[in-house]
Amino acid sequence: MVVKIENQLMQANRDIEHQKGTNEQTRFVLEELKKQVETEENYLKKLESDLHHSKSEVLKKEGVVDILLKKLEQLTTKTGVHFS
Repeated sequence: MVVKIENQLMQANRDIEHQKGTNEQTRFVLEELKKQVETEENYLKKLESDLHHSKSEVLKKEGVVDILLKKLEQLTTKTGVHFS
């Protein structure tokens, strides 16, 4: 009976050590995934910043185009020349 209990304890200890190894591997994978998520989040933030900057540039250029179109319209009205 004592031998049976000792064998069960040894098996339980082996199981515990195996689970510790599995936990350590899982912890390592989790840390790597966290790093990857952080990298991807930083990349997305950069893309969002670039997109915001590009939108601002487009709005500025649209404003310039609108001004130039108004000037062209005024010139065509004054001169009577119309473009088709």
